[in-house]
Amino acid sequence: MKKMEWDRLPDILTGMDGTKVTDRETWEKKRRPEIVDFFSREVYGTFPPRPEKLSFFISQHDENALEGTAIQETVIISFAGPYGEYSFELYMFLPKCEEPCPMAVLICNRDKQENMDLTRRQRTGFWPVEEIVARGWATCAFHTEDVDTDADDGFVNGVHHVFTPERGPHDWATISAWAWGAIRVMDYLQTDRRIDPGRITLTGQSRGGKTALYAGMWDTRYQAVFSSCSGCVGAALSRFKGGETIRQINEVFPFWFCDSFKKYNDHEFDMPMDQDALLATIAPRLLYVTSATEDDWADPDAELESTKHVAAVYRLYGMEGLPEDCQIIPNIPIHGERVGYHRREGIHDLTAFDWNIFLDFVEQRL
Repeated sequence: MKKMEWDRLPDILTGMDGTKVTDRETWEKKRRPEIVDFFSREVYGTFPPRPEKLSFFISQHDENALEGTAIQETVIISFAGPYGEYSFELYMFLPKCEEPCPMAVLICNRDKQENMDLTRRQRTGFWPVEEIVARGWATCAFHTEDVDTDADDGFVNGVHHVFTPERGPHDWATISAWAWGAIRVMDYLQTDRRIDPGRITLTGQSRGGKTALYAGMWDTRYQAVFSSCSGCVGAALSRFKGGETIRQINEVFPFWFCDSFKKYNDHEFDMPMDQDALLATIAPRLLYVTSATEDDWADPDAELESTKHVAAVYRLYGMEGLPEDCQIIPNIPIHGERVGYHRREGIHDLTAFDWNIFLDFVEQRL
């Protein structure tokens, strides 16, 4: 039944005025801005522009990280707004190489000590630094709570109070703040000549995956966006969805989304578009989505279907998305020309297996 229902989703290529989009110029100048405006004002919340006062400072530098094979640095990203100043840390590992290298950025929403240990005495597959660097990639990560608290604190902590101490229904919430942080990370990476600016990717898992998609929508300097197990209000379609719903996520995490989004509790069908439209804004850049076989709460089928639907937009650029009749075999990737997907065996997570399949996908295309 789901297949028949998903066939009735709002058409990504039909504008708000009913006009059908048939070329990339109309997509870029009219339809894509409509989608950006909807998700900004009605879902995640609008955020401020790049601060006029934005600076970067390397607070830590180690030439002999990873047993002498890499450089480790900690960068302090600082900025000022109308109501104060703020900063957060970016942790980087760079291979020792002569040419500019690609960069894999991680939005880390897991325990900082366990998953971002700079000494590398504690390692997890969530950020497999050693494997990424061994491929000739640089990698960096920032922690979500260094940008904004992952709690219903009235937005008095983190970056919000620096810019918008008083809130309206469309103002940025927590996921939007994390996405804003990812964009500031890109601002820094553009200044580092050791990084190839045309090969910078963004990765997030779960709430971090929702954040990666929203940041990737805004910041087209990210040439590949990887969303892992992002589920509801991430890669998964909201209509006809199993597992978590809009009402459930708004009730448990009311601070993740702007106040205006609450009106869609139990009213998913009132939205003029679904999450496949958000994914489509990544085109013509690389889009990668993963699910897990035991992650029913995220609804892997809804994540896959959403990823398949973006093919219509990629075709405007003369590129192919995922095959319409693709068959899911756990751990076996399905790769289109610019869009990739795989469903890993196991639970809601981001693993070294996921990372390696994603980086394979990117290396073959960038």
